[in-house]
Amino acid sequence: MAVHPIDAYISKRLKDLGITLADFINNRVCMAEILTDGEYDQFNPYGNLAFPVRDIFRYWWTKYADQGAVIDMVIEDLATEYKDRMLPETDRGEPLDLTDAIDGFTDIRQVAES
Repeated sequence: MAVHPIDAYISKRLKDLGITLADFINNRVCMAEILTDGEYDQFNPYGNLAFPVRDIFRYWWTKYADQGAVIDMVIEDLATEYKDRMLPETDRGEPLDLTDAIDGFTDIRQVAES
């Protein structure tokens, strides 16, 4: 079985950058840095990727994603969004008049100052 080009590239970059398993475990790895072709620019991290985003996504989707779980989450999000849009807006009633409450606070400050 042939090695996927992205696998080969990542392996080479990990060796070139000196990234170890401990770096992955301790969350000290930036995948954009690994997938960059050439020098990594932290101000434009996705500017010069070695592969098109479409290919990187396809690679992740076929090798690592739990496709059933991702699809379930997307369908659930869509259902929630459309359910919320289709429900009638609730009658919120008239807004509360808080002017008396604010006047009461003003009176308390005046009493405290005197």
